[in-house]
Amino acid sequence: MMCKPEKEITQANLIDVGEVPENGLRLWSARLVYENALKEHERLDTALQRLKTRASNLLGWTMTSMSILISAFSLQGRYHFFLLLMLPSLLLTSFLCVRVLQSTVFYGYTVSDTKMDELQNTLGSELEIIEHLTLDINELNDTNAVALKNVRNYMQWSWIAFLSTPTLGLILLIFGSFYKQIDNIWVSRFSRSNDLDTKLDKGLEENSIPLQGRP
Repeated sequence: MMCKPEKEITQANLIDVGEVPENGLRLWSARLVYENALKEHERLDTALQRLKTRASNLLGWTMTSMSILISAFSLQGRYHFFLLLMLPSLLLTSFLCVRVLQSTVFYGYTVSDTKMDELQNTLGSELEIIEHLTLDINELNDTNAVALKNVRNYMQWSWIAFLSTPTLGLILLIFGSFYKQIDNIWVSRFSRSNDLDTKLDKGLEENSIPLQGRP
């Protein structure tokens, strides 16, 4: 039986492990981290634009709801003043949506030709340039993440304020119905009391004896 040479067995067992610390592993890692930082920057920008789009839509719904409430109040119903109590939550929603739509301090990332020339003159290798750019974009991402968090908080509170409006309307409807019943009871009692007083006064006038004048 023939045995394979030891050299052939060793070569057959070798696998490609990619870059190693002695030959380009740090450069490969720097490129990977830089690409991930770029993707994170794009993700933050996309998330901010989505929040602004949602705030714009919510602001439109809020303005429509406020117009309906004002139109209903203009009908001059007796208990329509309860409708105005729903306006504060809608006004708060509008204010928060406007805060979201305001110009946000969000830093974009670009590498100009002048910046690249400075890096080439200062740093001596591709590895050092990539690591320097990665530090810059990570610093921007940290700042943008804080701004995005604030905008997201405004958006969350605006949804809470807007969704609380129907609940407030239901509470006011129940309270208004209860108030209406109490008001009707008091009006009915007051009317009966006035009718009774009128009847008593009329009975007293009919049964009264006229006084005779003195001679």
